[in-house]
Amino acid sequence: MNHEVQSNESVMIVSKKYLVDPAEIYRLNRFAINGISQGMVLKIPVLRKDISIPVAITQDKPSPEVTQVISVNKIEEKPLVKSLENTVEKAIVAVEDSSQINHVVEPKETLYGLSKKYNVSVEEIQLNNKELLIEGLKIGQVIKISSKKALESTESKSLNKQKKAEIEFRHKVEPKETLYAISKKYNISIDEIKQHNEFLLQNGLQIGQTLIIKSNN
Repeated sequence: MNHEVQSNESVMIVSKKYLVDPAEIYRLNRFAINGISQGMVLKIPVLRKDISIPVAITQDKPSPEVTQVISVNKIEEKPLVKSLENTVEKAIVAVEDSSQINHVVEPKETLYGLSKKYNVSVEEIQLNNKELLIEGLKIGQVIKISSKKALESTESKSLNKQKKAEIEFRHKVEPKETLYAISKKYNISIDEIKQHNEFLLQNGLQIGQTLIIKSNN
């Protein structure tokens, strides 16, 4: 392309204007070596194709700065994932550690009895209550039972009690039967029979009455 030199323009100013090397302008315009003046026409090298190439490369391939940022992100990603894994592991451990039952010692209870009740060993109970059991087991002490087995055993017993409590019978009173005999038959107390048949037994037990029996067996 051609450029008409304006007032006060130099080869350096023209080169900056068209983003070309001054040497290229001198190569195409030998006369310019001796200086240029207003009105002269200079041939300017066209570098559009050359300019478009790095632009295309920039679009297809990340610049070194972008590559560096991506690289840094990748390096930081692993510790982040590892940190999350550690957090999950700690959470799991915390849940396991929280598997604890506080048992208040009652009269005549022994470590052996507690071990059988919670399905753990005597050694495990002693290990979790070292300071507390220095002088032996005492009434009113709060013993820590830390074990999954203990929870499973307790939950299982609780569920069994609920299921047993749901077992309900209808018993028709026979001649000569007493509340005591009925309580022994179903292995429940007389008070339990009265509790579930309070209205019916207002006038005492009578032949032909149908009692509600909720048995624990």
